[in-house]
Amino acid sequence: MEVDVHAEEKMVCIWLTHADEADPAVQSRLPPLYKQYKAKKYIVAVYHSGNDDLEELTRGLVLYNRKRLEENRMSAETLAATTPCN
Repeated sequence: MEVDVHAEEKMVCIWLTHADEADPAVQSRLPPLYKQYKAKKYIVAVYHSGNDDLEELTRGLVLYNRKRLEENRMSAETLAATTPCN
């Protein structure tokens, strides 16, 4: 388990490996951490290791974002072309 505290943003990132997720000792340390940082009004984010192909998922996300960006650009151009100038 890795804990990154970002005081400026009032945020705590907790990184768990697959072994951490299966370890009762690690799991028992989480609720006190949540309570400790909640009292300080921090946001606690817990990141779990995944099982999927990170490269493929990232590629899909980039392609999706490019598509959405192009759709938004085309919508803006269409709107600009159909809006009369004052």
